[in-house]
Amino acid sequence: MPIDHVQGDLLDQDVEVIVNAWNRNLIPWWLLLPQGISGAIKKRGGLAPFRELRKFGVLPLGGAAVTSAGRLPYKAIIHVAGIGHDWRSSEASIRGSVRSAITQAQEHGFESIGFPLIGAGTGGGSPDKVEAMIRDKIERSGYTGRAVIVRYSKKTLGYWPKFNTSEPKMDLLHFLDGQALHSSSPIGRPHFMLQTSIQRQNNDLQNDRHRLRS
Repeated sequence: MPIDHVQGDLLDQDVEVIVNAWNRNLIPWWLLLPQGISGAIKKRGGLAPFRELRKFGVLPLGGAAVTSAGRLPYKAIIHVAGIGHDWRSSEASIRGSVRSAITQAQEHGFESIGFPLIGAGTGGGSPDKVEAMIRDKIERSGYTGRAVIVRYSKKTLGYWPKFNTSEPKMDLLHFLDGQALHSSSPIGRPHFMLQTSIQRQNNDLQNDRHRLRS
């Protein structure tokens, strides 16, 4: 069972299936502003995987759901609930996500799988500790295929934005699918970002319809 550690873009890996570090699937995808890995998938793979994902309903923490890969050159995408309703990760959620992803890969016969650092973005986990946990769980799983653990580098599109944690008035944290929205007002900035998210989703839908007609 070879395990490769690489720096780069998860969506450029030569594997059969990739893992999307998702949430518990509670909020409809069209209300979210996809950032990080899910944002990259949406941009390059289209909306189809996220439409399919809604059919699975709310996922248990550490659970997984398999969808198509849209326009991406993979056999499927395994979406894992690496963060809870508080938008934070834990050792249990990370290890559970890896276990669920490996189980799905084994059941579907996928011989290679690409992992991001689940829970190290919005989830707040230490990249080094997360990477070690993912490797340990894969090694213990008995998976016979090839696994690739991908840590993004600055030379590629960064999956996770950096936040100013020293800001004194950060009294409200809103986590929407990998994007932290902070404001001293509970109704100001998040409201605006939600409207922006809906507008962007509408624009994307119109673009998809235009491509289908052309």
